Amino acid sequence: MNILLGENIRKLRKSQGLTQEQLAEVLGVTPGAVYKWEAKLSVPDINLIIELASFFDTSVDVLLGYDIKGKSRTESIALMKQYSLEHNKDCLSEAEKALTKYPNFFDVVFESASCYHLFGISLNDKAMLRRGIELYNRSLSLISQNNDPDISELSICRNLAGCYISLGDISRGIEILKQNNPCYINSSEIGFALASNEQCEEAVTFLSQSLLSIAIEAAQTVTGYINVYFKRKNYSDAAAVINWGLDFLRGLHYEKKNNSFDKISVMFLVCLGEVKLKTEGRAAAKQALLEAKALAEKFDSVPNYKIENIRFMEKIKPAAAYDDIGKTAIEGIENTVLQSDDEELRSLWKEICESEK
Repeated sequence: MNILLGENIRKLRKSQGLTQEQLAEVLGVTPGAVYKWEAKLSVPDINLIIELASFFDTSVDVLLGYDIKGKSRTESIALMKQYSLEHNKDCLSEAEKALTKYPNFFDVVFESASCYHLFGISLNDKAMLRRGIELYNRSLSLISQNNDPDISELSICRNLAGCYISLGDISRGIEILKQNNPCYINSSEIGFALASNEQCEEAVTFLSQSLLSIAIEAAQTVTGYINVYFKRKNYSDAAAVINWGLDFLRGLHYEKKNNSFDKISVMFLVCLGEVKLKTEGRAAAKQALLEAKALAEKFDSVPNYKIENIRFMEKIKPAAAYDDIGKTAIEGIENTVLQSDDEELRSLWKEICESEK
């Protein structure tokens, strides 16, 4: 058995951004004493070891760093993740072993909470869900140790709420989600939970917030894919993602009302025209541009940027949409065509405009 006290004091001190002098001041000892501990020339007395463990928010066992035969922390976490992917319940026993050995390490506590959460849901096991809640709460108290950008206090709270909802304590779960809902990030979960609890009138507000956010993100995502696929000259996937975006936005359209997403659909149709020019020829491209022009003129005849003109938007705060496409939808087409590197596309658009004069 190898005691790693000196190495651990140095490692924990540096992780806190402290000098030996600063740690010494906290503990009321000399800088020389801290130097000797870290150099393994001496060890602190038991009271100071307890004080060090408390200061670094860890256990005495972890601080001493007993090198007991067994899995390292990294190995235990990797094994828990692998078991979870395989739906292997052994991840729970592995979690408890890791928690015994590393009780105050964020990564161990969080991964263990995730294991109990996932199996609690899949097995409908309330005891597992309650254990998941306990561990998620503990991980929140250790969040300062977290260095994984994919995990945050917000994501832990979402998981915590999910445990409560799965336990049947829907009100508590909704309360946590509402308290942690910047940019409507939890609105879909809140709306779903409220609707499941037959609180439909309140649910529709959150569902509307969520759908609007999804629609905006979808439009941005499709635009990003278009740029990627054009650079790669992957025109088949470009056409596929454009058509998906158009179908999605059409689903948010009232039959006799214009809405702000029409301008985005116009831009998608222009891009589709450019794709067709490269893959199907001039006639197919012209058809897409004519469709873009017709939709642009329809929008510009009665422009409407009010959120309530988007289908499914109910009980949502009054708001207006803004974009950088152009003052009008037609202007947006002209800007897009002029910015294109495709001379033939510009020529085709000019031909369409001149033919209607």
